[in-house]
Amino acid sequence: GPDGNVVFVRYDGNAIELWLLNLATGAEQPLTANGGVNVEPRLSPDGKRLVWVSTLGTGHFNLFIGELDARGLRNAHQLLDQHHSSIDRHYYSSVDHAINPSWSPDGTTIYYVSNPEIVLGTGDIFALEVDAPQRPRRVLSEETSWCARPEVAPDGHRVLYASYHGRQFTQLWLTTTTSAPP
Repeated sequence: GPDGNVVFVRYDGNAIELWLLNLATGAEQPLTANGGVNVEPRLSPDGKRLVWVSTLGTGHFNLFIGELDARGLRNAHQLLDQHHSSIDRHYYSSVDHAINPSWSPDGTTIYYVSNPEIVLGTGDIFALEVDAPQRPRRVLSEETSWCARPEVAPDGHRVLYASYHGRQFTQLWLTTTTSAPP
């Protein structure tokens, strides 16, 4: 982050927890200790918030967000309500997951992959305003894979993501944040 800290994932033999590393001092600090699977941590552009994927509470992958300061992680909470899709899925449970979070350059929007009412693939790419997470917006509808990992360009108008888009090999693709052709 901008203050010289890095958030990383550590397996402790029972759970996967998030830790903070101060690059200047080498000091490490635990951020989570919830016994769940906590992965894909992403610092906000200003380094003051953290979004990550966790199984806390439900056993299913969902987005969590919290404030980050010198004392650690504060006000951590689930960002999306748990949702059960009404369709039968071939590979996934009826509980929708949310994975691969990424921040917009201005820190107001999180892009991620989710599978509400989607049968195949890990889901579509969505965006949600951090202050209004109950209204996610679909950015791209495609049969994505676990490695989609959407990343917003510094200009805030384009999204880079990985896709096999009808081929056998994963390649990088570009779309816009408004769902229009790039």
